[in-house]
Amino acid sequence: MQKPLELTFREVPHTQKIEDLINEKVRKLETICDSIISCRVVVERPHRHHNNGNSYQLRIDLMAPQNHEIVVKKETTQNGKHDHLTTLIRDSFEVVRRQLLEHMRILRNEVKTHPDQEEFASAAMEEEI
Repeated sequence: MQKPLELTFREVPHTQKIEDLINEKVRKLETICDSIISCRVVVERPHRHHNNGNSYQLRIDLMAPQNHEIVVKKETTQNGKHDHLTTLIRDSFEVVRRQLLEHMRILRNEVKTHPDQEEFASAAMEEEI
C-alpha cells in the first residue's frame, strides 16, 4: 500500500485483537492488488442507547488503482447477522474484497461478454461508421 493504514476508533475501546484482525484483512486485500493507494477504517459506536446493547458501525474507504474508490459502511443489528464487531469486520472486508476483485478484473480486461452483447456492440460500431 502506498500510504499506511489509517485506523480510527471512536467511542470504542481500542483492542489489539480488533486491530490485528483489521490488519490481517488489509494484508489479504494487498494479495489481490499490490498497488492499493490507501485504506482508512473507522470503528465506532454511533449511539449510546442502553436498550439497544452494543451497536457498532464500521466504515472502510479504500482507494484502488486509477483512483477507484471503494466505500463500505455497515452497522451491527440486534436481530440480524452482524451481532458482534468481529463478524461485522469480516463481512465488511468481504464486501470490499469482492468489489476490489471486480475492479481488478475490469483493469485486466477479464470481464466476460455474452454473444448477444458482442453482436450489439459490433452493430453499434457499424452504425457509427
